[in-house]
Amino acid sequence: MIIKKKVVLAGNSGVGKTTLAKRLSGSTGSPTRMTVGVEFFTFKEGDVKLVVFDLAGQDRFKPVVKGMGRGASLVLLVFDVSRPSTLHSLREWVEVAGASNAKVLLVGNKLDLGSKVTEEELERTAQEIGAAGIILVSASTGEGLDRLKQALLRL
Repeated sequence: MIIKKKVVLAGNSGVGKTTLAKRLSGSTGSPTRMTVGVEFFTFKEGDVKLVVFDLAGQDRFKPVVKGMGRGASLVLLVFDVSRPSTLHSLREWVEVAGASNAKVLLVGNKLDLGSKVTEEELERTAQEIGAAGIILVSASTGEGLDRLKQALLRL
């Protein structure tokens, strides 16, 4: 029996949500372009099928993507570890996604660029949002993606 889970990727523009979704779904493809509205990706691991909703990160699309998290099992709040402002904006993305019953995971992307976010900032933000955990990755190099996949299947 296949278990289907809805996963939502939310966060500011340019944090690497689409690249992350492509890597998780096994696609390497060409460099990504700006997401308009929502893009969908799927991947299956064993008897779990994940349907990933990649929400556009630009302010002008927030009314379009608002509430797309309804029915989600998990919301991945993605930020760029080299741009601390993207971490600080995640509180707003919880509301935009609108997934009140979903578990939330903070995903710090672009580790390959070097982190400018402190451990204290990460912990404080995770606690304020009520995140189930924090995972740091690089969608470009693949670092941390196995750990993220395992968390997606487990949560």
